Amino acid sequence: MAALEETTKNSLNLEAITQDVLVALSQIEWKTWAYVGLYILIGIVSASFLSSIVGRILSKYTSKHYTLLVKRLFYYGIIILFTFIALITLHLDSKVLGIATVLTIALGFASQTAVSNTISGLFLVFEKPFQVGDHIEMGDLIGELLSIDLLSIKIRTFQNSLVRVPNELLLKSQFINLTRFPIRRLDIPFRISVKEDVQRVRKIINDTAAKNLNALETPAPILFFEKFDDYAIELRFSVWVRRELFMEFKNGFSFEIQQALKDNDVLMPVAQMNLLRHNH
Repeated sequence: MAALEETTKNSLNLEAITQDVLVALSQIEWKTWAYVGLYILIGIVSASFLSSIVGRILSKYTSKHYTLLVKRLFYYGIIILFTFIALITLHLDSKVLGIATVLTIALGFASQTAVSNTISGLFLVFEKPFQVGDHIEMGDLIGELLSIDLLSIKIRTFQNSLVRVPNELLLKSQFINLTRFPIRRLDIPFRISVKEDVQRVRKIINDTAAKNLNALETPAPILFFEKFDDYAIELRFSVWVRRELFMEFKNGFSFEIQQALKDNDVLMPVAQMNLLRHNH
């Protein structure tokens, strides 16, 4: 019962403070509001101009990742500074405590997620798992990293859609940086008949890779044995390529492998279901 009365009392106090603040704001002259608007406008223009200059300077010495982050911090810092100056011009001496109380309560509920995302973003900055331009895979999401902000990152999918991922979610989830290193490996799985000579297939595949100018000689391509059953042998051919050529190479080289197997009459596995039907 005491707790309920205390809660009610606090609620009434909050309502009273809010009412006092509204009354105080209504008594401010329009000229003062004009100055407030002017300060905020100057702050926005100054933040845009100065952050652009900082961005151009930093771009010569550091990565896009840090350039974008520092630009954002600089921009919002100036906005906050001029907003504070604008509030001072209101001369709400006796009401500052009331405003602080109202804002604290409101922001306390509204900014929990923002603060969490900002802190997560700082962890990601120090960890350096990616940079602007990298290709990121996160669950079913795959795309190019466009920007790194205080609260989230922006990814453009290969379907040309924009996806916003909160930093907190990114920090808690597993993701793959597909372009962190200068070369990538392409794995091509395929199946051949158990009656086929694996060594012959190995030579055909290696010769096909050797003819492709984009397939790297080092690390050397390699054919892996996966498993087999009564009808088929499952193989995986792995070849390395420069990361900027990966998508183009993946599409073209997969067809080259298929055509090479066909041209050399490599025996392909017959479906078990077809064999069963034939036997019956």
